[in-house]
Amino acid sequence: MEYVQTVKEALVVAMENNCFVWTDFEGTIFDVEAMLSLLKAVETKTLPKDHYFAVSIEGAIGIANGYEFDIDWLFYPVLDENVRQKYIEAFNHRIKESAPGAQPQRQTNNFCSYCGNQLLPGAKFCSSCGAKA
Repeated sequence: MEYVQTVKEALVVAMENNCFVWTDFEGTIFDVEAMLSLLKAVETKTLPKDHYFAVSIEGAIGIANGYEFDIDWLFYPVLDENVRQKYIEAFNHRIKESAPGAQPQRQTNNFCSYCGNQLLPGAKFCSSCGAKA
């Protein structure tokens, strides 16, 4: 468990734990882009004294109410590998197409060094496990 002061820090910690797709208690799915948009809307809000953001080792994000055992979980990592892969591939595709003057980059390593799965051309993250390419 890691504790941070801002929502942006919480997102970074979750991504460092290879979590790139989340769901909320209603079942809405958020990829990195959607989470960034959502977090921008709340970035100006400050937590009450003795509150902080908690990030589980799996990448779940919640608000701790002053005690480690009293956490209101807001976002949970999506564990279904097919759903994860679909959202990560779509996110990587949007990033690739939206880059200014986007040109296909040469991929020197065609396989993820973490899980061994084939990388998409120009991918910055593995679409299977989310590790940096």
